[in-house]
Amino acid sequence: MSSPLPDWNDRISTLFASKIGYNIRELFASIERLTEKQTTRRLSCEQNFFSYQLFYLPQLPSLSVTGTGLVYLTPDVAYINIGVHTEEPTASAAVSANNDQTQQVINSVKSFGVDAKDIRTTNFSIYPNTQYDQQTGKPGSTTYVVDNTIYVTVHQLDKLGDLLDATVQAGANNVNSIQFDVFDKTSAIQQARDQAVKDAQTQAQGLASASGVTLGDVQTVSFTNEIPQPVTDVYGKGGGLAAAPAASVPINTGQLTLTVTVDMTYELK
Repeated sequence: MSSPLPDWNDRISTLFASKIGYNIRELFASIERLTEKQTTRRLSCEQNFFSYQLFYLPQLPSLSVTGTGLVYLTPDVAYINIGVHTEEPTASAAVSANNDQTQQVINSVKSFGVDAKDIRTTNFSIYPNTQYDQQTGKPGSTTYVVDNTIYVTVHQLDKLGDLLDATVQAGANNVNSIQFDVFDKTSAIQQARDQAVKDAQTQAQGLASASGVTLGDVQTVSFTNEIPQPVTDVYGKGGGLAAAPAASVPINTGQLTLTVTVDMTYELK
């Protein structure tokens, strides 16, 4: 029995339907791509137009002023570097002598009411020191040098002069870089800021009145603190344990100036 002949009408219909479906899918994909390009182009144009408007938007009139506040401070704390320098024929002898001498200096500092937390070792070094013949250049004898430096914070400035002399009598032979400072500047900074703001406001009101305009809201405020650095007074004295008694060292703390600058911008009506 022969097989039935294929239904060509059905085959043609199926092929035609698949082709139409394929083309329709491609058509919708093309439409979506075109829509995305148009949307992107529209958004880009809107952004450029918005930027153009902002760029050419007329600026509102404003007034900028700078105020200054000054506060003068009297130092209430001093920082001192006190050193002991020893030199002996052997390293062990130099260390031993330095330890004893430094301990006497620390005891002397504590006798003036300085807390242990305000005494800090900042340097301890030991090194050989060889002497050379000036004519031949040949090495000669060698000694060993030990340096020990403590950093002391003194709050009772009325005792500072006596403390310095006492440390020298105890064996300190390198006392220098006395720095005077104010321990807590918080309230002084706030006071200077208030003065700076009032100064800026006064300037703004005066300029606005002279110009015939009215001040609006404050648009921007910025400030800068100029914290004074500790005042350094160089004091050098030596002599160690054999030093002769000396009168109290005169100490002048001077003044520190704390400056705050405030920049303010007002809208003008």
